[in-house]
Amino acid sequence: ALRRGELEVRYLPVVDVRSGRCVGAEALLRWRHARQGLLSPDLFIAIAEETGLILPITEWLLRHVARDLPDGLPDPGSFHVSINLAGAHLRDAATVRTILGAFEGSQLRPESLVFEVTEREFIEDEGGTARNVLEALQAWGAKVALDDFGTGFSNIATLRRFRLDHLKIDKSFVEGIGTGSVAETVIDAIVDLGQRLEMTVVAEGIERPEQVDYLVARGVTLFQGFHFSLPLTRKGLVRFVEDRAATAAEEERAGAGPAGGDPRPDVPA
Repeated sequence: ALRRGELEVRYLPVVDVRSGRCVGAEALLRWRHARQGLLSPDLFIAIAEETGLILPITEWLLRHVARDLPDGLPDPGSFHVSINLAGAHLRDAATVRTILGAFEGSQLRPESLVFEVTEREFIEDEGGTARNVLEALQAWGAKVALDDFGTGFSNIATLRRFRLDHLKIDKSFVEGIGTGSVAETVIDAIVDLGQRLEMTVVAEGIERPEQVDYLVARGVTLFQGFHFSLPLTRKGLVRFVEDRAATAAEEERAGAGPAGGDPRPDVPA
């Protein structure tokens, strides 16, 4: 797929309900298979990690994002792009050099980049390479987000040992909002922990307005999920950002407040 140019990038918007504007996006890989059509990363990322191909694939993604953005988007200082790093990246000291090289000459400043990692990679960081990689990226100016927190590798000591910037609430917990499950108790604890550690809390997998309402009541303001938008092409992302900004500006002028959690339809590619 990499050799034949079958990989594509989609961007999942992040919306700030305080203003109603799109303030970021997560870069996601897709594989346009010759026979099976557009494939989700769930079907091939694990294999890429097992074979080591995740390294050249991610380098391709980095260069694609650096070339794609921020053309047509808000000032990079008010818009961030998230990119997922696998365990192989955190075990390889050359990762920092690869990332800096990919964004050399790009209009995207380091401050506009967020690198997402999972808890497992921290717990398995016996040699300290992961910590060195992440600290080097932060020294460069980028931010680090902890993804999938609470899904099986929870370790509060790890949060204190690593200086993390963002904490993402996994969609498996978000799905439990309003069902009377223990998920709400876990979410409350995650939000409280993130706020106490002065981390930006982001909720993913938002599909219903009651999920937004529940989390807003607890101080969460950044959301991503199909309630707001499906993953978009770069052009679709630009249109989505423009539409959200225009709606927010109109409501502000009318004194109606921000666009809030009103769902926005998917923007055609």
